[in-house]
Amino acid sequence: RQNKPDEAVALLREQVRLQPSDAASLNALVSLLWRSDSFPGVVTYGKQLLSQMPDNPPLVETVVEAALRANDIASARTVTLAALEREQTSVAVMRLLKLWSRLAPRTAFNDDVRRLAAAAPDERKLVLASF
Repeated sequence: RQNKPDEAVALLREQVRLQPSDAASLNALVSLLWRSDSFPGVVTYGKQLLSQMPDNPPLVETVVEAALRANDIASARTVTLAALEREQTSVAVMRLLKLWSRLAPRTAFNDDVRRLAAAAPDERKLVLASF
């Protein structure tokens, strides 16, 4: 389906509709949608994939970036907060915060970062404080 991305997307959407837990099809669909700048679709199917594999920092970053590019601040916030509340490395946390600083209005996430920083372990407080 290399030359027919629309057909591939339609086929994958149908496969995911029939088998929502098909992680391989979800992953392929997210990749195709990303390449075509279909950010709302990346958010929708990326969140579905995250429900199956929540501890996947590259996927978290992809979904957050797509949400921010689609101006879906609520989804970006939800996915980011869920990731930050799990045990993430400081590098993963910093990468998420950099996405926010690059793509979102600064005030969109400040209160959430302050709340997380107050409850965070010392190492993470430093990373969150730099935001």
